[in-house]
Amino acid sequence: MEFALILLPPRPNKPPLSSAENNFVTMTCCYQRPTPCRVGLLIKSCILYNVAMKIPKFKLPFSPLIILIPLVLLTYAYLETFWTEVKTYPVTNAKIPAAFNHLKIALLTDIHHGPDFSLDRVKNVVSQTNALKPDVILLGGDYVSADAKFITPVINALGGLKAPMGIYAVLGNHDHYEGAPETLIAMRNAGIKEIINHSINLTRDGAAIKLSGIDDLSDGIPNLMAALSKTKPSDYVILLSHQPDIAETLTPGQADLVLSGHTHGGQITLFGLWAPIVNSRYGQKYRTGMVKAPNTTVIISDGIGTFGLPLRFFARPQIVIVELETP
Repeated sequence: MEFALILLPPRPNKPPLSSAENNFVTMTCCYQRPTPCRVGLLIKSCILYNVAMKIPKFKLPFSPLIILIPLVLLTYAYLETFWTEVKTYPVTNAKIPAAFNHLKIALLTDIHHGPDFSLDRVKNVVSQTNALKPDVILLGGDYVSADAKFITPVINALGGLKAPMGIYAVLGNHDHYEGAPETLIAMRNAGIKEIINHSINLTRDGAAIKLSGIDDLSDGIPNLMAALSKTKPSDYVILLSHQPDIAETLTPGQADLVLSGHTHGGQITLFGLWAPIVNSRYGQKYRTGMVKAPNTTVIISDGIGTFGLPLRFFARPQIVIVELETP
């Protein structure tokens, strides 16, 4: 059998061929009859090989920033969970009696006491809230995470809250996961009044406003009709609901102000502008802050604790203060 060997051009002052280059040489050696077509293809291969050898090879330099930047962001996101802010919202409405002008309401929600939020941190939130001297304190649910053993300790700690007009609470979805009956018993023992699916009068200097509460929308037994049964159109009505989505179901005049949590402000956000995950059927609308719903105004707290990863990014934990003002 005849063969044709196509020799590669010499490589002066070059190191020996690499294994990959040897493979290339082997591929270009054909133990076959040297037809013009095959010879032409091999010559072209040699030309392309020489061109490839002359192309400069670049290596991307390793930069410590590749590791440093994510590490800094993760560290900040962890530290932000300890950076509680006091967020104040003035609320003006002609239905607010003059006696309630400058009434201060504190809203605490989504504490999530558990493996990632210690009892000492809960007690610190209690101290911070008491220092603000609110007239009324509202608790918006999700007091624990992970285990029912955390229920009694956190509720006992919240029993240290002080407000002259009382402390009132509803339940969140996590309270139903871990034990709603145990939570309600602990509240009763701690002097915290539950307002689930009913209303009470808040009175001051002979005047009154209505405070209503409703059970968690997804895991409780919410009954809006029962919650608002004792209200009338002339009343100024505040509705406490763990989830803000209740606002979309309200008809005109049912509630003037809805106070909620649940969304954690998105917890991990794009610099506070947008969050990939918001626990609401209405997406970003009820992520955080004061929002105008079709027939009411909603204030959504970013909450205190975390769920899932113990991280927050531009969604700081919040103690919300609502200040009622007459026009």
